[in-house]
Amino acid sequence: MGSLTLKTQSQNLQDCWQENNKEDKAMAKIYYKRIIAELMTIDDVPSKWRAAVEAMLAED
Repeated sequence: MGSLTLKTQSQNLQDCWQENNKEDKAMAKIYYKRIIAELMTIDDVPSKWRAAVEAMLAED
C-alpha cells in the first residue's frame, strides 16, 4: 500500500510539473506577442521566460 501512495504522489508531481510547464509556455507566448506588437522589448521580459521568448523570436 505504501508504494501505491508513492506512485500516486509521483503522478501528482508529474501532473503539477506539466501544468506549470504549460503555464510557462503560455506566459512566454504572451511576452513574445507583446514584443512582436512592439509593446515591449526582450529586456522587459522577466528572466524566468526570457530564454523561451528569445527562442521563439529566433524561429521567426
